[in-house]
Amino acid sequence: MNSIENFEKPVIAAINGHAMGGGMEFATACDFRIMSTEAKMGLSEINLGSFAGASATTRLPRIVGLAKAAELLFLGRTIDAEEAYRIGLVNKIVQPNKVMDAAIELASELAQKALYALRTAKAALIVGMSIDMVNARKYALDEMVLSFGTEDMKEGMKAFLEKRSPVYKGR
Repeated sequence: MNSIENFEKPVIAAINGHAMGGGMEFATACDFRIMSTEAKMGLSEINLGSFAGASATTRLPRIVGLAKAAELLFLGRTIDAEEAYRIGLVNKIVQPNKVMDAAIELASELAQKALYALRTAKAALIVGMSIDMVNARKYALDEMVLSFGTEDMKEGMKAFLEKRSPVYKGR
């Protein structure tokens, strides 16, 4: 799960079934979560005399807040897609036959972004959640300033001024 969370590019979870226990924890390691209207999620380990300790105690509260994370972790209830969306656990809900299409559409949109900016924005989010605010802001600002020297940033600004879509080259 750490490898997924720390992967340099955004990771999309396409949830088209039940994501229970470790499956739900796996989904929380992803940057985006797209869920079928028929899917369910839950942390049922508490009902078996254990608890979801792989990431539910660290990633989940950062996604849905401490109170909702405690509710999911301590009660072991299953939630549907509407509840998952309402609490901010998933980004989008789609019909079961559209889950992969929605994930591919999102991936295509992300693929059009400048790679350096995308990679460093993801790193800044991860760092920002794991260190104090002052140093997190400094890290993000330093990375943003470095992006000003990339060819892609120059292309993005030029495209903006010319009122056209940028063509990024990953440099």
